[in-house]
Amino acid sequence: MNILLYTPSFLPRGGGLEVVNHYLASCLQELGHNVRVVMHGGWRQRNEVEFSYPVTRLPTARGLLGETDRLATLWVVARFHQADVIHAHDTTNTGFVAAKLKRFFPAPLVITPHGEDINTVPEIGYGFMLDDNLRPRIEYAVRNANALTAISHRIEQALKSTSDNKVPVYHIPNGVDNRRFSGPVNPSIRAKYGIPPDARVILTVGHQHQRRGYEHLIRAVANIVPEIPEVFLVLVGRRTESLADECERNGVSSRVLLAGRIMDPAFGTVEEDPKDDLADLYREAEVYASASMAEGAEGMSLALLDAMAASKCIVASRISGTQDVLNDGVNGILVEPGDSEDLTRGLRRALTDSNLAQSVRERAGQTARAYDWMDIARRYVAVYESVADRIRSP
Repeated sequence: MNILLYTPSFLPRGGGLEVVNHYLASCLQELGHNVRVVMHGGWRQRNEVEFSYPVTRLPTARGLLGETDRLATLWVVARFHQADVIHAHDTTNTGFVAAKLKRFFPAPLVITPHGEDINTVPEIGYGFMLDDNLRPRIEYAVRNANALTAISHRIEQALKSTSDNKVPVYHIPNGVDNRRFSGPVNPSIRAKYGIPPDARVILTVGHQHQRRGYEHLIRAVANIVPEIPEVFLVLVGRRTESLADECERNGVSSRVLLAGRIMDPAFGTVEEDPKDDLADLYREAEVYASASMAEGAEGMSLALLDAMAASKCIVASRISGTQDVLNDGVNGILVEPGDSEDLTRGLRRALTDSNLAQSVRERAGQTARAYDWMDIARRYVAVYESVADRIRSP
């Protein structure tokens, strides 16, 4: 099949959505399909990194044609490459434009929202569906797709509600590159990042946002330090440096590393022999923490899946997306979202109950194998073929 992955942004910039498109494109190509990642903008980054699959970064005429420009250029690309299916990631931008394109180009449209464009957390104003200007665009995209895919059960429910159950919704979670965490621990990774040799490392990964609950995590670590002074929190992600004052207020500045962004070198560098520091930090950590503060705060966390693949003892908020893959006391320890005290109890269990921690680590690694990106790609192919068959049939 000729498959266009239509995304609002792409690597080496961005985060989870961009990583999903990278792995999906790589696996679809390995499965023998002609796949192309398409985005508007990013023209300056077009030569920063080379990928095994083609990437089309379309120049935009900002302030001139706007949406008409996007529609026209997408039509040209889809027609030139004889697209059999267009898979749009995000409902607000690419999904909306691709839904408009259906009036002019016959390829079926599959749309995958990634969280913020369909989930909501009203108490912190999170979610595009809360915006009266964006909600009609999302509804138009969802109702005019040929198929929708949901990375979590909460997103699945939101899509069925928004589409009035008139568009088929397929539950396909995000995936993980299990091979990435199969190697030995890098003995120099602690020294490189200033992590004390005796530290019991708690890791969390994701850009700083109120929905992540990092303030609760810092308070929980502060609660634990008096009884487990070796505990050391590593926060990886954009804008995590902004949490320095929170660490100072809680008296744990010396027990927290605000590492900023660290990317997988497979899609973030042009070095000949890049080092995967992030994978090394996963392997080095004793506990992985996901402190999301409320239901709807996550779609399907790629970092959580990475932690599972690295066989970490995971302490995570009891929310959709997380509960889709973790069972409390089996392959993870679940705590109440937005509750610093319950998070403290969960982390304490992970650090003091060695039998539970070992069991959780083993079962997390076993669970991760079912989410390998190649298997996830095959599930998307089945959806592509299904919508293509429906369009060909009377």
